Formats: sequence, C-alpha cells, structure tokens
Amino acid sequence: MSNKKTLRDGRSIIIDINHAPRKTLVSALEFTEEQADRMLKVRRVLPLVEDRQAPQVNARKLWERIGKPHREFRKWAEDYIKPMMAQETFALKSPKDFSTEIVQFYEQTKGRPKINYQVSRDFAAHLAMQARTLEGYEIRQYFLDMEECVLRMERYRPIRTEHLTEIDKSVYHSVISKTGSKLFAHDTERFLKGMVTEVVTGLPSSEWREALNKIAGTKGKGIRDVLNRDDLKVYRDALQFASSLIQSGITDRKQIQDMICTVHANKINPDRYLIGYALDKEAV
Repeated sequence: MSNKKTLRDGRSIIIDINHAPRKTLVSALEFTEEQADRMLKVRRVLPLVEDRQAPQVNARKLWERIGKPHREFRKWAEDYIKPMMAQETFALKSPKDFSTEIVQFYEQTKGRPKINYQVSRDFAAHLAMQARTLEGYEIRQYFLDMEECVLRMERYRPIRTEHLTEIDKSVYHSVISKTGSKLFAHDTERFLKGMVTEVVTGLPSSEWREALNKIAGTKGKGIRDVLNRDDLKVYRDALQFASSLIQSGITDRKQIQDMICTVHANKINPDRYLIGYALDKEAV
C-alpha cells in the first residue's frame, strides 16, 4: 500500500482563468455566449498575465488582432509604439510612461530580420483603445471582460476552495477521531458528497459525471466545478448541514438524508448545466 499522502488543499477545483472552458464562463461565471466566444478566441493570443507592466505581449500579433491599422506594421509601430519608448517624448502621446513596458527585438525570417516588440498588457490595452477598427473594439471588450472575470472568480473561489474543502476536512477528521478508521472517514466523506448532490439536484453524482463527460469543456469535471455562485452556496449549505449532523453524533445515513431533504431537496435545477442531457435520458 502506498504511503503517499493526498494533499487536501482544494487545488483540484481551482479554475485557471486562461483555461476556463466555455461552460464555466457561461454557466458558473454567468458571462454571455458572445463574451465567452470573445474570451476563448482572444486569450489564445493575449492571455491574462499576472504582471500587467511586464513586456509579455507580442505587438505584431496584437496588431493583427486589432485589424492591422495603418496596413503596415512598421508604420503603425512608428506612430504608436516607438514614441512611447523615449522618456523625453512619451508625454506628448500619453499621460502614462510606458517606456519600461516595451522591449524591441528582431524576428528571424527567410529574408531580413523583422523588427517586433514585446509590450505589457497595460500598453496592449492602450494600443487597442487607440485602434479605430471593429477588431480594436473587440480587443478592448476582451480586456474589460477578463478584468471582470478576475473579479467574479475571486468572489467565486472562496466557496469553492476554502469553504467546501474545510467542510470536507471537518467531516474526515471528525470521523477519524470517533472511529480511528481512515477508510471509513473517506467512505463517509464520499457518501455525504454523493447524497448532497442527489438531494439538491435530483440526480446522482454518477449521472452528473456521465453528462458532464459528454459536454465540451467539462469532461472529467464534477458538480462542484460547474455550479454558479448562487447554486454553489445551496450545495455548500446542504453539505454543511450534513457535516454538522455527522459531527453531532448522528450516524444513520437514511436519517441524515431525510433531514437534508426536508430543507434542501431539488433546490438546484440540473438542466441549467446539463442542457439536452435530460431530454436524451427521456428518449431512451
């Protein structure tokens, strides 16, 4: 038997903003389909970066994304990037000094090396705002969407990573302290998660996993990974109630389930997350 310990820190349910699937953006974080499409499309070229002032965005790729203003990259860069690299002239173009956020480099080609630049995310947003193109507007909206996504995920994460993990831990340690059995503690924890899922949604965990595996972007995920903030609170409250019953000494699982049902039964509509799955089941 392996002696390797499982780290119970909630990392498996933390969502990376640059890799969040469409289902999470729309169902859990409540962005529109249009916003989700834009984020999925643009973040491949302009991912959100931690340091907004570090030169990490390829200027030529940005120029292509904002509709190739001036038609030639060199002319556009001469007007909008190079002046910002000189501290003595940047004030004529912008109230902010971007000189430390731009790095010039050369791209190797079959012919002559091409001049390119790495720019910061802040400066990339500045350049997008100056572009009078439909593509420039889309990039500006993308930056705004991603900023909002950060805020929503920060509000969303504590329930997901802290509250739920703490409840899991409290159940696990409570059962161990009373029985001395890690195996029984794991079994009790699994029972509570599965029971709560079925009580609040009307579907067992196995059906959630089966359905999510058939939906693009949610394969391998569970109910905790897709619920929006409000529904996640319902799930958390039901799990907390179940945990408190266990810790108070109630061991009859049927009794625990009945008590959870009286308060939390069917409070979450699974159709919101499993569109088409219920219809497929009925057709079988």
